[in-house]
Amino acid sequence: MKEHEFKCRKCGNVWYATDEDIKEYNRQKDNIQYAKLKRAPLLHGKKYRNATEEIAQMQYTQRNPYHCSKCGSRDIEVDGKVYNEGNNIGKVKPNIKFWTALAIVFMPYLAIVLLLWKKPFSRRINRIGLGYSLVMCLIVIAAAISSGGLSNPSTMQGNVTGENIQSDEIVYDVTKFSKVTGAELIGILGQPDSVDEGTCTGAFEVPCVYYDYDNAEGLGDVSFALVNNSVVRFTSYNTYPYTDSDEILNAFGISMGENGSKAEDNGTVLRYRCPADGIDDFRADLIEGETFGSLQVTYDMAFYEEWYIPMSISDMSDYQYATMETVKQLLKSPKSADFPNITDGWSFGKNQHYVAVQSYVDAQNSFGAEVRSEFTFIYFADTNTIAYAVFDGEVIANNGYTATADIVNGLYDAERQKEALASVSAG
Repeated sequence: MKEHEFKCRKCGNVWYATDEDIKEYNRQKDNIQYAKLKRAPLLHGKKYRNATEEIAQMQYTQRNPYHCSKCGSRDIEVDGKVYNEGNNIGKVKPNIKFWTALAIVFMPYLAIVLLLWKKPFSRRINRIGLGYSLVMCLIVIAAAISSGGLSNPSTMQGNVTGENIQSDEIVYDVTKFSKVTGAELIGILGQPDSVDEGTCTGAFEVPCVYYDYDNAEGLGDVSFALVNNSVVRFTSYNTYPYTDSDEILNAFGISMGENGSKAEDNGTVLRYRCPADGIDDFRADLIEGETFGSLQVTYDMAFYEEWYIPMSISDMSDYQYATMETVKQLLKSPKSADFPNITDGWSFGKNQHYVAVQSYVDAQNSFGAEVRSEFTFIYFADTNTIAYAVFDGEVIANNGYTATADIVNGLYDAERQKEALASVSAG
């Protein structure tokens, strides 16, 4: 089985893939196109969003050998030659499922056309039936094209792709929604198409109100989550242009701050943590070629995850050192202490209130035998002093520690939440 060498022309990263790896990628790609074809008639709504989430999961598990996992670039060489998508090595035959589904959808309308060809009814009914069949055939063809089954959307005239925008052009300014009230959101986008009460999906089940818009200009189908009558997140399904991971924040009006970091970049999903003040999370999903199909921006991550603020290597090293010095004081034989490397056996987490540190130590006990002890230390984020500590399963310090879940749930204000519903009613 032949192995191919892939090299990124942007960062120099080198990786390898066999013919079987490439064929499997193409099979997965065809299955995704088939799923998109089935989704196309749904147009929009909850069923459309559910289908889109299924496609996102398929793409998440898809390993793309034509994408640099290090820098996210698609400008690569394969076996020393510049990669051209038209010369895709290891390409498999067209997806039989896709064409079978297309044929099945076509068959009823073609049957009607053949029946009307014999003119069994009046001239008026024949014309209406023929016109209806032709219109439905065109809709099916359009759905197949939009799903990527008949041609690459990035090459069709009229589609917005990464090549059609300048690096400094704003696709959509997402900063304007940061923590705005329900009334202010309505002032920007108008009355929502639907309003639902629910909970924030994540680590904490905080009550929220969802403003849902169908086909909002520039955003497509979009759902805004409001907690305490303040927008904390929106999720949008639309066709957005994608250039590369370095330019995407600028395209959405975000200037990368010094505390921001890239959290994920696997060719299908691109995610930044705390890229700017007022934005805690930026996630582009369903990336395919020069477009992506889902955008999620979180303005207050505290309602979704416990540990979400990025930490620098310097900060992690400082907390590691402080924790090790404290742990040594708890050991029978501090000189025998053996801690793991910071990149292997240590875990760090940070939020607005705390910094959490977890690891283990191997050291001799009173009998000279080496034993392993696990520990967790939680520090106050503002003072760097110990709030809570557990060593070998025993709580050894509690200096007024309140669980993050209790803090977050305490932030919920039912009266302010009612204002989000009242804003819609007033409209």
